Amino acid sequence: MNPTMWSHVATQRNALQLAQDGWRLLGPDAGDTACGEEGLGRMVEPETLLESLARCFYGDSKCRALISLGPTRSDVDPVRYITNRSSGKMGAALAWAAVERGWEVTVVRGAVACVHVAPLPLAVRVVEATTTQQMKAQVEKEFARSDIFFSAAAVLDWEAASPASLKIKKNRTALSQHPFEMKASPDILAAIGKKKKSGQRVVGFAAETMDGSTGDAERGAIAAAREKLRNKGCDAVFVNPVAPAATATTGFETDRNAGWWVTSGSVVRMEPTSKLQLARGMIANLETP
Repeated sequence: MNPTMWSHVATQRNALQLAQDGWRLLGPDAGDTACGEEGLGRMVEPETLLESLARCFYGDSKCRALISLGPTRSDVDPVRYITNRSSGKMGAALAWAAVERGWEVTVVRGAVACVHVAPLPLAVRVVEATTTQQMKAQVEKEFARSDIFFSAAAVLDWEAASPASLKIKKNRTALSQHPFEMKASPDILAAIGKKKKSGQRVVGFAAETMDGSTGDAERGAIAAAREKLRNKGCDAVFVNPVAPAATATTGFETDRNAGWWVTSGSVVRMEPTSKLQLARGMIANLETP
């Protein structure tokens, strides 16, 4: 269509009748149309149509989920920063799996290198946060109205203690004048665990390098998850192994993941699969009595 066609009295009358009869109208959208007119009358983009159609078949559980995803950054100087390998894909997969359940989802998105690498559903509300301090403030604000928090963001454990106001030059004199020192970052998960009220749940995430034999490495990863479970007020912790970027087939910067779902009473091995399928499994674990 175009704006003239959409605004015509007959079109408006028919659209209203369809809506009253229980039909859901997808569009039209606003923008440039093929005839050169601009306004309300464009076909909705195919990706939007697809997701809108899919939502007609989603559940409706009324759960309010908060998901943090992606890395945080710490400035070293105006042109350099510290970060990590997180792409945000695991958190985005959780957002899609939660929307499939009909949940109301809010995402606190860290400093992902490219948002198109980890696309989010249109139904999700997104809050941006670059630094750990910004993410902590946003998560604490949003958690007050949430039923469950998935702490899937790869938050920095350490950050630059005193970022330089000017670029540190490439010479020994400049480095000696501004020695590189680190300080501990705020612990978002621990802070949320302390704020958790009755009826709220918290899921933590842990990435562990796997040293030693397979059995010893697995026991070490599970032990680390149990420690996080105890110390940070989590209801469950998902821990996954980390491999070097050149050889990794799961985990950071990949579309697949695997690991262990750890609660106070059980450990569930989650085999390698797509991050979306894994996210569906996590939600199923939470819904299992």
